[in-house]
Amino acid sequence: MITPNAAITYWRRLLYRDFEEEFKNLEPFHPPGDLARLTASAQAQGQTPPSYVEHELLHVMIESPRLSSRYLTTHRYQQLTIMTQQGIPQVGFRDDVLLQGWHHSSAPPAEAPPAPTTT
Repeated sequence: MITPNAAITYWRRLLYRDFEEEFKNLEPFHPPGDLARLTASAQAQGQTPPSYVEHELLHVMIESPRLSSRYLTTHRYQQLTIMTQQGIPQVGFRDDVLLQGWHHSSAPPAEAPPAPTTT
């Protein structure tokens, strides 16, 4: 029987870290900040700033010995400024889903266990 502490340790050390990179859990996700950074960089170089930024998001991943399935969405984020009836600019952020769906591929072959050694 696995103790609760052992299960938690296993999850944190092995399983979670396997998927941490796939789901980009260590990367900040802030589309308004991304757009602001790109705009400042373009303006500093005398270029036209982008009007939007796009991100692909992984929501679900299911793996079996023969198949790897992922549910992905592609979003376009755009800052909008709308004038209120009082003439005050109101800043908003628009999120358009451009693509969404399951993507399937053959799972990579499992690594062979090391050959037994004889002494």
